[in-house]
Amino acid sequence: MHFLIISAQPETVARVKDALGWMAEGGVRTAHSLGEALDILKGRDADTIGGLIVDPKFADRAPDEGLIELRRVAPKKMLLAILRAGGVRIAPKPMSAVIDHVLDMDGLTHEKMVWAVQFAEHRRKKSDVRLRNSRRYRHFTLASTDWLWEMDSELRFSYLSPHFEAATGLQTSAVIGLSRPDLIRSVREPGAYEAHLEQLRKHEPFSNFQYVTEIADGKEAVFELSGVPVFSSDGSFEGYRGTGANVTERIRAEERERENAENLRAFLNATPDPAALIDLDFKVLLVNDAMARWRQKPAQAILGETFFDHPQAKLNRQRLSWIREVIARRNPVKGVVTVRGAWFEDNYYPVFDDTGKVTRIAIYARNISAERAALEDLRRSEMRFTKAFMASPNLMVISTLKDGVHFDVNDAWINTLGYSREEALGHTAQEIGVWPSLGERERFVQAFHANQGAFRDLEVQFCCKSGEIRDFLLSGEKINLDDSEDDLVLLVAHDITERKRVEKQLRLGATVYDNTTEAIMVSDSDNNIIDVNPAFTTITGYSREEGIGRKPSMLQSGRHDKAFYEAMWTTLLAQGNWQGEVWNRRKNGELYPEWLSISVIENGAGAVDSYVALFSDISKLKQDEERIRYQANYDALTGLPNRTLFMDRLWQTLEISRRENRMAALMFIDLDHFKLINDTLGHAAGDMLLQEVSRRLTNCVRGEDTVSRLGGDEFTITLPSIAKEMAATVVSGKVLAALSEPLFIDGAEVHVTASIGITLFPRDGDTPEELLKNADAAMYRAKDVGRNTYQFFTMELQEQVLERMLLEREMRHAITRDELELYYQPLVCVQRGRVIGAEVLLRWNHAVRGQIAPADFIPLAEETGLIVDIGKWVLEQACARLARWNEEGIAPDKLAINLSVRQFKQGNLLEIIQDVMERHSVGGHLLEMEITESLLADDSTNIMGTLKALRGMGVQLSIDDFGTGYSSFAYLKMFPIDTIKIDRAFICDMTEKEESASIVRAIIAMSHSLNLKVVGEGVEHLTQFDFLRELGCDLAQGYYLGRPMCAVDFEASLRSPTLDCVGDKNRVRAAEGNADT
Repeated sequence: MHFLIISAQPETVARVKDALGWMAEGGVRTAHSLGEALDILKGRDADTIGGLIVDPKFADRAPDEGLIELRRVAPKKMLLAILRAGGVRIAPKPMSAVIDHVLDMDGLTHEKMVWAVQFAEHRRKKSDVRLRNSRRYRHFTLASTDWLWEMDSELRFSYLSPHFEAATGLQTSAVIGLSRPDLIRSVREPGAYEAHLEQLRKHEPFSNFQYVTEIADGKEAVFELSGVPVFSSDGSFEGYRGTGANVTERIRAEERERENAENLRAFLNATPDPAALIDLDFKVLLVNDAMARWRQKPAQAILGETFFDHPQAKLNRQRLSWIREVIARRNPVKGVVTVRGAWFEDNYYPVFDDTGKVTRIAIYARNISAERAALEDLRRSEMRFTKAFMASPNLMVISTLKDGVHFDVNDAWINTLGYSREEALGHTAQEIGVWPSLGERERFVQAFHANQGAFRDLEVQFCCKSGEIRDFLLSGEKINLDDSEDDLVLLVAHDITERKRVEKQLRLGATVYDNTTEAIMVSDSDNNIIDVNPAFTTITGYSREEGIGRKPSMLQSGRHDKAFYEAMWTTLLAQGNWQGEVWNRRKNGELYPEWLSISVIENGAGAVDSYVALFSDISKLKQDEERIRYQANYDALTGLPNRTLFMDRLWQTLEISRRENRMAALMFIDLDHFKLINDTLGHAAGDMLLQEVSRRLTNCVRGEDTVSRLGGDEFTITLPSIAKEMAATVVSGKVLAALSEPLFIDGAEVHVTASIGITLFPRDGDTPEELLKNADAAMYRAKDVGRNTYQFFTMELQEQVLERMLLEREMRHAITRDELELYYQPLVCVQRGRVIGAEVLLRWNHAVRGQIAPADFIPLAEETGLIVDIGKWVLEQACARLARWNEEGIAPDKLAINLSVRQFKQGNLLEIIQDVMERHSVGGHLLEMEITESLLADDSTNIMGTLKALRGMGVQLSIDDFGTGYSSFAYLKMFPIDTIKIDRAFICDMTEKEESASIVRAIIAMSHSLNLKVVGEGVEHLTQFDFLRELGCDLAQGYYLGRPMCAVDFEASLRSPTLDCVGDKNRVRAAEGNADT
């Protein structure tokens, strides 16, 4: 190897020679001009020149003075080293293709020059090396599980090695031509993708770039790439070349390793004794707080240390042998050592990886100094033994080896198990009940005999006198005492109940953590999420991997402002916890409400260590609350506000009108004859009618007005802030017009009208209750004047309302004041002309008003519910009177008593009737209960049961006012009815109108075909009576046959039951009033 130096500066030559001074003098040739250098290179020894050093002075003029020529005539593998000064590369761009190496003039040291010489020699041998490397490369490519890749200058994949498809599951043809962003779904580290793009932009090498991409079947995988840029001989960028690997399983293994490490760290910290985790190089990986305290170092300072750092070499060798035994046997090993004067029981447990290979060793050191000291004291002297025996915190008992009889027990044994010394001594543990089961004792006996009385740490359970079962580690050893001739055994029990409880709690906590329906999110002191449970994924949609490392703010819905979160954090940091309702956003964008509870976890120094958040999705609860709120305030059938919401809206209306000094109106709407429609077409049709009426009413009002349904066919309209009462008139007109249009229900055309009562605020009243009462009174006034109209509340109506209230109050005392009286209207057998019974009627003999007509108080009693008590009184008086007549032998065949709908629906009607009948010894055959047609259509199931029960008691049943309601014989056939009473509306004109005569004739014929008796009501003329007799009617009643009379008068008619008036025209007289009164 020779060097040629082209230099005009002697110091340069001298410095080069000095740097290469170890070579022979002949190894360096010097030229002082470019021309001289050309002569040397063209000479016979030109091929021996392996290195060329050009002085900066000549290098500056290299393009013009022959440097290219130097390179052309020089050997092909010659090293061209162009010196540079001041850190600036001297060679111009045209020379870049022939530059092999550049040396700095300031850094021209001996070592660098030697390296340059060696490099020149290396270039000569490079061809052969390249061939060998090519073969190695091919073998490596075929043997490696990774793949090789190349990218062109546009950063698109141009080559993928054969292993690519096997390692990734992707087709090479599908990837060739794609750029990196086409494959990247995400990166594992924040900012990694942007940094990688910057490296590619700068044409810099990179290594271990990881990204997540989608492979076959929609699965995700993690790829890791490393690469270097490739430049052409002229320095232009040609692309990248590198290696790739599928590291999905490695990443998962690392994550499992981290998770296992966290679990192990939690387990170690739950252990009260020193514990550590080491690798197979004996380096400390984890320690718990107890180990840190024992080593008197922070936990972080211990990590990475060699576990065998104790100065006692013998101790280290002993521990090393135990660890090797663990690895070899793959089973736990324990041993006893002394450290700084303390005895420890070292427990070594193997930790396996997924392949079953031992990769870690868990060490648990239990301080057994007290136990060792106790045993040593026993051996030294009985006195010291006794002191240690009694003072030991562990349970100790001395028993005979032969039969297990207790020789002595220490205080800890007595205090823990609760037995007295007297109960223990002289007895075995089995006799006093220490062993909770025979199985526990049998394990102890087997361990004892297997180890000749000396054993360690047998886990057993003892039963306390209180019945509590506690866990212990039991050790035993034979001993001899001077005052005993028997062989003895010392048993030492270390109470591990608390430790077992903690372990159970840890297992339970892990189970609860994984299985609770409440989401749990743990974040560090910087509020970065470090763990979540499965419920978190269920509720939010984010996987555990997607959540970890991010802020909880990723769940924010945007419904809470900055002040809300500031207040939450203020409370959390001040009080250590916060809870409340929060709206958050799921991964799919859906907003949901949750009940959130956050707690601060502090470290030993009182600083924030972490935050634990528990939350549950309360969407269902909110929906239930909304449904309950809706059900409490809206009518289920029509969707209109119900009475509760109506009263609230009315109160608000009054407040607004009072504040604005304007009028308001309340309209009370009741449909005319709705009950008839409901009974005729059925409840389903009635419901549809109410829904259509609700729709039409709503269309008649403004947006600020309120249409409500109070129940049944009663509606209200609230009109706030009206200027004149004419506004209420206009709305009423709209309502009447809207309802006058025909309704079509199940194909049937139905017509409905309404009666409307109107009251004004503040003219008629200033409270919701007062206005509602006034509107109701006005509505009834509208019905009285002919229906299908509206009426405003007036002072006259006010007086009627007050009168009605007064009548109601006085009626409540009518029974106690003995103002009620029963009247009897005879029931006459048409064919024989005899009184066979009577219908019981009620009269009110008011002390001041005189006799009040039933029409004036019976409807009020029905409405207020007083009819229940009045009806019970009527039944009681009628049965008492019937019993007296029965004793006198003049009792009628039956008494007909009216039952109201309210009485029939009370739960104890049957019990009341039966009780009255039994007390007065009245047979059911003497009573007939009159009911209305509407009652049968009300609730057939319950009505049928009650009617059958009455028939079972012998009571007869009749339908009153037949023909005015549902009037269906097919329907009546289902019920146990005995008698039909034809309404007086058909009887009164049946002799003048053929239509009425036909109806009466048909009712009598149909009833007889069903074996029902028929009563004609309201017979007021002889011609009517005769006509009924011709038609074969069974019974009749009316003014012609007998007015309602008091008990004394009716009793007289019973004594001479044959009516002289039948056929006597002199007794015929016109009816006065309503014959039913």
